[in-house]
Amino acid sequence: MGGPNRQRNVGVHTIEIYHPQFYIKQIEMEEWDSRPDRYGPSVIGKYTKGIGMIEGRFPTDDEDPVSFSMTVTHRLIDRMQRVGFNMTGQYAPDGQTINAWNAFGRLDIGSESLIDRSKSMKSYVMDLFERYGDEANVEGVDMYNACYGGQAAGLAVVNWVESDRWDGRYGLAIATDISEAHSAAFFTVGAACTGTLFFPEAPVAHHSHRSSAILHRLDFFKPVGWKSMAPLVDGKYSIDAYMTCIELCYATLRKKLNDRPVFQVSDYNVFHTGGGYHVVKKAFERMCRADDPNSSYEQKQQLVQDRLIPSVHLLKIIGPCHTVSSFLNMSSVIMSQWEKALGKVLIVFTYGSGCAASMYQLRFDDLAWMEPLNAWKVGFYRNAIHMPPWTQIHDVYIDTWMKFDYKPHGREAFSIDPFKYELDAYYLMEIDKWGRRFYHRGGAIAPDLDKQYRLRADQAEGRPKRNTWRYVKNKPAPKEKVLEDEWKQAEYDMVYDPADYEEEQLVDERMAKTNPNHKIVTVEIASTRPAIDAVDHDAQPHTYQIVGSWSNYKEAEDMYEEDGLFQYTVTVGENGWEDFYLLQDNQEDKKIFPAAERSWKALPCVGPHRGGDKLKKWRIDARDVDGNIEEDIGRPGDQYLVVFQWKPGSLKNLEWDKLEGERGDFRRGAYHIAGSWNC
Repeated sequence: MGGPNRQRNVGVHTIEIYHPQFYIKQIEMEEWDSRPDRYGPSVIGKYTKGIGMIEGRFPTDDEDPVSFSMTVTHRLIDRMQRVGFNMTGQYAPDGQTINAWNAFGRLDIGSESLIDRSKSMKSYVMDLFERYGDEANVEGVDMYNACYGGQAAGLAVVNWVESDRWDGRYGLAIATDISEAHSAAFFTVGAACTGTLFFPEAPVAHHSHRSSAILHRLDFFKPVGWKSMAPLVDGKYSIDAYMTCIELCYATLRKKLNDRPVFQVSDYNVFHTGGGYHVVKKAFERMCRADDPNSSYEQKQQLVQDRLIPSVHLLKIIGPCHTVSSFLNMSSVIMSQWEKALGKVLIVFTYGSGCAASMYQLRFDDLAWMEPLNAWKVGFYRNAIHMPPWTQIHDVYIDTWMKFDYKPHGREAFSIDPFKYELDAYYLMEIDKWGRRFYHRGGAIAPDLDKQYRLRADQAEGRPKRNTWRYVKNKPAPKEKVLEDEWKQAEYDMVYDPADYEEEQLVDERMAKTNPNHKIVTVEIASTRPAIDAVDHDAQPHTYQIVGSWSNYKEAEDMYEEDGLFQYTVTVGENGWEDFYLLQDNQEDKKIFPAAERSWKALPCVGPHRGGDKLKKWRIDARDVDGNIEEDIGRPGDQYLVVFQWKPGSLKNLEWDKLEGERGDFRRGAYHIAGSWNC
């Protein structure tokens, strides 16, 4: 301690989070797995209420832990340049800010999803620093341990920034993992990557003491040459090892705190989980008993709400993801608590099977360079691709294990629109016959890399050129809507006006990190608007009535039905025109009317609907005046056959034809004169 170059308050400046686009909903997974040919009804509630999960993220075969790491690194540096939180100038002898691609002095990657037993994943990420910054002087390699590798990387980077060998640049710890899950157990899926940026005088600083527990346990392992990505695991024994490490780490940390209960000197808790929320909750309960064995059930439940729930928002919608877990849960506290966390202390417990664990403290001194949780969720769902629970697109990723001479094809095989690739994400393009992996930012829709960023090694090593991989250059023009679709949309918008079904609700209001005078307001549109198929035929039998101007709209007269056609003969009155609308089942709140006032035939229809204050009507106009349709021109007494048709699977249609030579009776008008002599 206290070396000549020792820095104070080293900790987290920001955490960059990457998550693949594909996701499932656990409630849909329960419904699928409850089928008799799956696991039966006993799974209902198991994934949501039991394990406590909402969604799960996963990739297909064009992503892996390396592509995740490259994406996180490039996005973090892009954001550093865009937002402007590069603080290296504060520690540079000349006061000059170091270029972002040269501003990193150490980078470690932690994972349990290795793709090579010799070459580090970090070396792939260094390709970016060499291309964009001509930089090679970045210490660190990979940390490999089940679920603990990410935290090992984080602690190594913290130690470097705190050390006498720190050179004034940032330290970056990347945790990257995919909790692969075959379709037989898809509810356990999860995948993410975090890049945690460490620097002195951090908003979230490492604080006070920490403790560790490293034991030899054969609860979980992945032998070299094993036939699949999946581990060999004794689930019950692994949970026992996890709980043992909590007790050991807690006891050691409490001893270092002069036997003060840990909950007395902290405010939030983060726990690693290799499963779902249920593991986190059990871990917290174990720590509660160690901290205060005499606390009541009500007190423990309040502690869960105050100390634990803030840490699991991301876990519930991303899923378990090995070494990334603790960093996601830290991010959840940072983003959900925001300014409420200032001055408070977070206890982090991180664990890896086999087994290794640490418990340390973080102190909130300022807002981190991140977003409030609800604002972050906007981006989380912006490019998300929802998949049904029976999808096997993730199985394609699992099948890449031990693959050589391979080009990813999962998106193409499952008909995913190539223009859903994210242009700022890296994708695996090829595994060659030697097992070498090659990546490209933007995947199949991105052009070749600009010549200024090419390296001599590209040619010297015979790295594949862009033209050897799939390239979808032009986005196809959107299909033109057929007339029927446009009519259906018009009817839907009239019947279900968004103003009647949508309400803005204030979700969150937080101070912006970049500008204390600016507030980030998150508004959610709460909608009870039904889906567009609500305007479709309900496949039930109905009758239809016509209401017209000839009766002053006082009588609803039955239309007679023949082969699904509802008909009524209208006799034009003395004015030379008649207006009308229809009723379904003789109910006033089930009016059927045209989309436009005084509509002609064979145009969009609306309803059944209440109609509103200004009900639109069809008009048969027999007058010989400019603008009228010639086939309708006639004289009072002429008759017109109105025909209405609406069958399941089709749009409503109303038409009429003049009945040539047919005449009918009509009500004669009465005329009166008003003058000075009778007023």
